[in-house]
Amino acid sequence: MTEDAEQGEQTPAGGASKWRSKITISLSAFVMSLAMTAISAYSGLRGSDLVVVPPKQILMFRDGEGANSILSVAARFDIINASADYGDVLLEASTRLGQSGPEFAFSAPIKATFTSRSREAAEGCAIDSRCIPLAGLLVVEQPDTMVDFSGGASRTVMLSFPATGWNCTSSREQCAAYDSFEKALAAIGKQPLDLEFALKFNSDGERKISCGSDKPDLGYLAQAGWISLPCKEREVKGRQWF
Repeated sequence: MTEDAEQGEQTPAGGASKWRSKITISLSAFVMSLAMTAISAYSGLRGSDLVVVPPKQILMFRDGEGANSILSVAARFDIINASADYGDVLLEASTRLGQSGPEFAFSAPIKATFTSRSREAAEGCAIDSRCIPLAGLLVVEQPDTMVDFSGGASRTVMLSFPATGWNCTSSREQCAAYDSFEKALAAIGKQPLDLEFALKFNSDGERKISCGSDKPDLGYLAQAGWISLPCKEREVKGRQWF
């Protein structure tokens, strides 16, 4: 058999191989396109993807002067939006003191700064803020604006929860026990303090964040006007159903 004949016999097989190769490439491209479409659709349904880091400690402080003072609880949350394309906002927040204790709503974001000149610093408080000078600590209640989280960004927020009767969403009896700073201290008692924070986001659902702490030194809290307690047990529960 001549060389030309051999080449002629190989041509159909070679053509079939090229045809199968083109089919394979086309199918791969089609499958990849479907996968990208599915991922895009899921991302659209999923929206934001917030990672909430539980607080390492909580802050309890006296808000106000004399008989009109109340107890406030604050905690810092580091929140990361893992979705680059979708933002989110915080709709509601609350804290519960103890597993069956009273629940208090979020009031405003704050900043807490350690300083020995808290009263002098409070005199220069911004007109849209409220400054609370304490012994060695300045608490600044910031404007009551919506807490938002841009896509692909991270943000640290410190939220305050006035633990008082007018801000309580539980039973009347439980709320009445926190009508003043002194009553709140008596209600807390000398048992280990377990707190649960609930954060509800517009797109990414609700998170339950627990903080188990030691017994608070009520004497120090009454004298200094504030105390910081470490969260020895921390846990985050809850996210969207899909």
